[in-house]
Amino acid sequence: MRSLFIRLALLLVGLTLPIIALELSLRTFGPFLPGNYYSGDLYLEPHPIFGRFHVPNSTGWLRTEEYTTRVDLNSRGLRDRETPYEKPNGVRRVMVLGDSFVEGEEVSAESMLTRRLEARLNQSGESPTQVINGGVRAFGTAQEYLFLKHEALRYRPDVVILAFYTGNDPGDNNPRIGHNVSSRHRPYFDLDKAGNLRPLPFRPEKPQALGIPGELRRSSLLFSVIDTGVAGKLTMAGDAHAQEAINENDNGNDQPDRRLLKSELPIYQNDLPSSWRETWDITEALIVASRDEATAAEASFLLVNIPTKWEIYPGDWDEFLSRNAVSDDGWNMDGPNARIRGIAARHQIPLVDLRESFAQEASSNNRIYYNSDIHWTPRGHDIAAQSIAETFPSVAR
Repeated sequence: MRSLFIRLALLLVGLTLPIIALELSLRTFGPFLPGNYYSGDLYLEPHPIFGRFHVPNSTGWLRTEEYTTRVDLNSRGLRDRETPYEKPNGVRRVMVLGDSFVEGEEVSAESMLTRRLEARLNQSGESPTQVINGGVRAFGTAQEYLFLKHEALRYRPDVVILAFYTGNDPGDNNPRIGHNVSSRHRPYFDLDKAGNLRPLPFRPEKPQALGIPGELRRSSLLFSVIDTGVAGKLTMAGDAHAQEAINENDNGNDQPDRRLLKSELPIYQNDLPSSWRETWDITEALIVASRDEATAAEASFLLVNIPTKWEIYPGDWDEFLSRNAVSDDGWNMDGPNARIRGIAARHQIPLVDLRESFAQEASSNNRIYYNSDIHWTPRGHDIAAQSIAETFPSVAR
């Protein structure tokens, strides 16, 4: 028995030592293991107002073929420094709202749009400026509007910037489009007969106990690597709820083309279906409502149009159509841009259209968007910050 006990103990030590070594190595050196995965608990969790929101105080790594980044979320669930609601005297505050493009998990914290914009604005020699990152991946305009009302204005910003991504923001604003058709676990609005916003019935998910897997995911980087890099890919195909979570956390590399064709790319059709025309009406009302909330709080408002990479790199668009055997007829790549310009003009909303500066930069060797991922490279974040900074003096009060 003594010999058996010693052998079992040695076996246990032999099994646990490599696991401990891998865990310590991940914490020390970052995600050096091959594959695509999230390490650390960076998932969205249920929220009673926004549908889902970041898990506060989360830290983790993301690894893909194109980038490796560390993401730290503060105590209020933002990818930013700890910033009190109280604004210091003599400091100008800018709140940037948006989805994954603003959150910027594909780049380092110092490379993301808000940090680059803050650096440029502070170079002007005017009042010291704080730029707060209010971006949350998978947010649509409705959630950004609610976040502005219930949270962002508590920071007393002098300027509110709403970054609008034409690729999926319109589709995210209508529950009858895309993968949100059967889900009311996030807030939506429609319009009444007078054209006013009306909230639709909203059933927020109930927070669930983490259980053993959840606790391991939060406490062990190695478990997260296995969970998101291996187990998640094996189980999500048969789990609708898991598939929705993957969609919301998707970085673009594994994004199913069929979902793009159904819920995002119809925005470029010459003849928009009625559901998409309705989507644009709702989107316009949400943008105007966000402007009105900002101005009522004595903050300036700026709308920023983020084009898709297919608008900037025609070769990427041709490759996508070819890969999916889709005809190149019946598309209008200028349609969404024209609609955003029309909304801004009708309501006298200052607009920064990044399509112009991005198109100029596209001819260089520095990619603005990743090749596989749909998001910006560090260069894209910097060009966006530069374009906004150039317009800023005419907007800030």
